[in-house]
Amino acid sequence: NASKQFLIDIGNLPERIAFAKDYFQFLDLKEEISGGLEYSGLQDSIEVKNLSFNYPNCDNCAVSDVSFLIKKGEKIAVLGENGSGKTTLSKLILGLYPVTDGTVLYDKKDISVYDKASFLKTVSAIAQNFISYNLPLRENLAISDISRLTDDKDIKDTLIKSGLQNILNEVGIDGE
Repeated sequence: NASKQFLIDIGNLPERIAFAKDYFQFLDLKEEISGGLEYSGLQDSIEVKNLSFNYPNCDNCAVSDVSFLIKKGEKIAVLGENGSGKTTLSKLILGLYPVTDGTVLYDKKDISVYDKASFLKTVSAIAQNFISYNLPLRENLAISDISRLTDDKDIKDTLIKSGLQNILNEVGIDGE
């Protein structure tokens, strides 16, 4: 049995080496640098200037020379065919992907100047294929920042600002 297991392990060696290659490539990635400016939420606008983005080992741009301005309180829709770069654009705007060509400005400041942790506490993304957790409304809202769990005023304000007052009225802050 030991000889048999030894031969099986040798046969699996190429697969394990491939995983090791991926691991070492991951370790060689540059570490993200976070800006030092504390972010406290949008005051005026989000502006995108000449934004382009290529995925590694891809010839075509996922996003190519996009520019627009969104004022605080405006509601916009981004439309396009599958694969046209809508999700990539949203990830760039939210700081989930690093901007390599062009600029994303929050209140006229480049997104890179903000402390990433404080910035990410103020933004959220809901993907097309999202997961709905079977949790009370309070827990669904505080899931990414558990320190907000007991702040009823903050949770209610967030729902109201998001246009979800009707859900708050319907199920209450602790309803599902």
